[in-house]
Amino acid sequence: MALEIAKALGFSVLAAVPIILFASIVWLLGLLVVGAPVWWLTHGLGVRSAWLAAAVGAIAPPALYLACSLHGRPTSVIWALKEEWTLYPILAAIGAVVGWTVARSAYRRPESGE
Repeated sequence: MALEIAKALGFSVLAAVPIILFASIVWLLGLLVVGAPVWWLTHGLGVRSAWLAAAVGAIAPPALYLACSLHGRPTSVIWALKEEWTLYPILAAIGAVVGWTVARSAYRRPESGE
């Protein structure tokens, strides 16, 4: 059914492949450039909370998106917040889920084999 809807809307499954590939590369770069240093710092300090990871994940993506959308013009912060205000909560929610999930999988206690 999803394929029929996609065809009716003019979307192609083959067109989605490069989009998904590009999005995956951007996500991986963000995880390495932003997530790895933050993880290194918190891990080194002994802070291994999934809630902290969720909080950092909720703050970092909207902050980075805002920084990238300013194009070096600090006077346009209000404009960027007004124009793109619906995207910030979505980025925060996705970042929080990713942060919580990564922390839970990284610091999960091993299950006993009994």
